[in-house]
Amino acid sequence: MDDRQLFWISRQTWPKDHCGQNVFLGEAVHEIGAAMVPGWTGGEPAIPESLYGLSIGDKPLPELMAKPYQREDVRKLLASRTPPIDVIRIDGTAYAPPRFVFPAGAWGIGCDMARAIDAERLAAKSRLSVVQHKIRDGLATGSLKSALRHPMGGEFSEPISPAAWNTEHIHKRFRFCQMNPRDPFGSGVAGDGFRLIFITRDSLDAFKSGPVSDEENQAPTMGGPKSKAFEAVFRDIVKASPNLRTHSKEDLYAMAPGLTHNEVDRIRHRVINELGLAATWAAPGRGRANR
Repeated sequence: MDDRQLFWISRQTWPKDHCGQNVFLGEAVHEIGAAMVPGWTGGEPAIPESLYGLSIGDKPLPELMAKPYQREDVRKLLASRTPPIDVIRIDGTAYAPPRFVFPAGAWGIGCDMARAIDAERLAAKSRLSVVQHKIRDGLATGSLKSALRHPMGGEFSEPISPAAWNTEHIHKRFRFCQMNPRDPFGSGVAGDGFRLIFITRDSLDAFKSGPVSDEENQAPTMGGPKSKAFEAVFRDIVKASPNLRTHSKEDLYAMAPGLTHNEVDRIRHRVINELGLAATWAAPGRGRANR
């Protein structure tokens, strides 16, 4: 569990406006999600960002194509099911990875479990993305009003200009619900100079009365011309640099402004798995995507 997940599951520790005039951004996410997004569970902000990626298209990844870490993932999934399926794990050496012996049919069962979890995570990410963009749009148009407060407490700032939310790069602000007023479009998420983001209670109550449209919920970009065009571009990028991640997720999101982050992630995972390059393009610690 990373720091982002710990933050979002520690709701009882979040700051409050004890005068009741402002609502912490994290609480506003949950209020808008519950009021405007069908299927909202409350667990969306803490969902793991990673996917198992054990598919090629709509079929399970063949065991012979799996990397050692993917075999270990399947082993753990099989051990967690009811009843569990035991997989023999033979420890490796400094020069060879561990080996796994899966019972007949077990690999497919484990891949199906992983694919179901990935589908749930992608659906949760899509619901969260709807909420984040609804909040961004509300703040950018002035329908919602925001103010900042020092993490230690004190008075609230003057209302933040809607121009500070007139951007596509909003996800870092939702990581810990903070922003730096001196560098609102910077790449940081917390630290010196950052302030807590609050939404005024009056504007939030007025805003969340309207439903999210069916069009937004159904993510109409999936499978459309823009989706196919981005997939072709990303496939060329990966083929041109199979052994080094040359683009971060933020780079890819910026390349596809007409697509949701959920759709970009879905295309990215499908392409790298189809090309057998998940170890380079999906694993942490490789290339400039983790700079």
